Amino acid sequence: MGRVVSLTPVLVFILLAFGLGFSLTNDPSKMPSLLIDKAVPAFALASLDEDGRGFSSADLRGKVSLLNVFASWCPGCRAEHPMLMRLAEKGRLSLWFAFSQRSPLRELSFQLMP
Repeated sequence: MGRVVSLTPVLVFILLAFGLGFSLTNDPSKMPSLLIDKAVPAFALASLDEDGRGFSSADLRGKVSLLNVFASWCPGCRAEHPMLMRLAEKGRLSLWFAFSQRSPLRELSFQLMP
């Protein structure tokens, strides 16, 4: 019994290493998505800004759009922001940001980047 208990961490490590190694070999582009060629679900979000302009699925209709949830306190968001701004400047898609400047999920507002 003592030998089985002492081998348990090694067996768990081997199983985790095998599972993670297998998942790294998967090509995400080959994974089917249920959202390809589907319309955006209907939604309407109220504004938290003074302007009173909310955000809805109608804002995205009829054009290629990207909705990015951005937070000024998020390091990953700051890293991807310059690349997203370059995409918006090219004018090939409508780029929307839902962003929070204070703390997580305390205040969200939506902006269309030109």
